[in-house]
Amino acid sequence: MNIRNDVKKLVERNKEYLKELNKKLSENYGFIINQINPASRGMDGETWIVTTSTDKFFIKINYSGVNNKNFIKSLNAIELLNKKNVGNINEIIKTKNNKNYIKFKNKILVVFKYIDGKIDYNYPYLKLMKLLVNIYKVNVKFGIPRENFRINKLLKRLNNNLLKAQKFYELNNVLSNYQINIQKYVKELKKYYKKIDKKSLKVVTHGDACVNIMVGNDVSLVDWDGILLAPIERDCWFFMDYKYKIKNINNLLKNNNINYRISRNMLAYYAYKSIIIYLNNDIEKYLKLKNQESLNDIEDIFEGWVFKKINSLNKR
Repeated sequence: MNIRNDVKKLVERNKEYLKELNKKLSENYGFIINQINPASRGMDGETWIVTTSTDKFFIKINYSGVNNKNFIKSLNAIELLNKKNVGNINEIIKTKNNKNYIKFKNKILVVFKYIDGKIDYNYPYLKLMKLLVNIYKVNVKFGIPRENFRINKLLKRLNNNLLKAQKFYELNNVLSNYQINIQKYVKELKKYYKKIDKKSLKVVTHGDACVNIMVGNDVSLVDWDGILLAPIERDCWFFMDYKYKIKNINNLLKNNNINYRISRNMLAYYAYKSIIIYLNNDIEKYLKLKNQESLNDIEDIFEGWVFKKINSLNKR
């Protein structure tokens, strides 16, 4: 899930599609289904709320070929955390054959326990970090993708996307307005890549927790597609424009016996890396959907909340 305000769309499927979905779920999970209702969705998949004779479930179908391998890895990682009884996260519902997912129309389909709540985009940062700290303390060394600090592939992807964008007038026009910014951000990412300590403590990070807090009777961190063993800064660079927040996070880590202090260089690295990731995602989204929303999102990277975070680096 992207931290920017992606417009949520409802998946429109005909009766035949829903009949096939019903059958597939019934065969593999033993559900007796009363209703299947569409939920909000993003670029890389569709989501459904399934009501059975006894319960409710959240269905996610990932149909991005590029991300399928990563998606499967994230499911395996969530399963590992579920086995360690980590609270406040998604819970995978296994198939009758004890699998984490099934294939549906050549896509990955996973069933989660339904969480009755709404995303809180203004959830207090320190409460969020307390949830994450509980996860940071879980001893996991294997079974979860690990940060490798390789940026060449990411930058190559950006160069390819910028070349493709030249064939689309509106997209190329928007990107041309920010050509200097893009060059600067790439340069800064390379600079901080050289400065960071790549042997820093690595913990289980979410990567986009700020916009994935589900609040209801309980509080849950959802959408762990980007789960990664990585430095803590990956989760808290969003707060780097407020010195007191970073100070409070450092105190929180200390009080929880986590021997680590937030690094300004690592915050900057993840800020610039995230910008390139966001830009790649938005360009690819436009190439796929040809929509104005994607162009707005690109502009938001250079003029909205992300710019505010980046600009704070220059004021220190």
